Amino acid sequence: KCAACEQVITGQYSTQRKAKEKNNPRNPRDPREQGNENVFYHPSCYQQVFSPECCVCLQKMLPDSRGLVQYSTTPFWQQKFCTKHATDGTRRCFACQRMESVRERHIVLKEKRPRAAGVRAICLSCALSVVAGAEDVQVIYREMRSFFAKNALELPLSLPIHLCETDALNEATTQRSRSAHGHSTMGMTLTEQRTTVKHTSAHTSQVISKRNEVSAILILHGMPRM
Repeated sequence: KCAACEQVITGQYSTQRKAKEKNNPRNPRDPREQGNENVFYHPSCYQQVFSPECCVCLQKMLPDSRGLVQYSTTPFWQQKFCTKHATDGTRRCFACQRMESVRERHIVLKEKRPRAAGVRAICLSCALSVVAGAEDVQVIYREMRSFFAKNALELPLSLPIHLCETDALNEATTQRSRSAHGHSTMGMTLTEQRTTVKHTSAHTSQVISKRNEVSAILILHGMPRM
């Protein structure tokens, strides 16, 4: 009999080894010994039970005609999903790259100017620690200063930090480097270069020193604290 549908199996079948508990005869409530037994399935029932589940549509990803299960995975999280979801418009969390699921929808972030690449969405896990305003940023910056101070590295006492939209950051990046076209920027620093020049009577000048200082930090709004 099939262990999944409990119908009688006629013809081909699949098996799965299953651990079987054997009770201690002296104490029936204390299982000590382990054994194995074969569990039988219809081939189709076996695939429904043991094939991986898509994290997006929650459907079983069944083998193809060659007996292979094809799917894609997300980096780091190793979420498994149907290959079609890579191109069908399924949202990814812009912060951690988790795929959106029919069970757990992502939160769409509002932007003043619509992005050419579409809306930004964030998963519920990242939304729990999202940095919402300038006050949150300053708290994090103070924590960073404390961390670096313990490692004998000093950061400026006060530094302007601005939360920006995607287009503003991308435009600033494109102005710096044409090679950045097509990429999404999540943060950048603004710097000032101070040059000390010595002028002589012979109408010549000599550069004494150059120093770069960070004048502000731009961060994409809606990023999680982690």
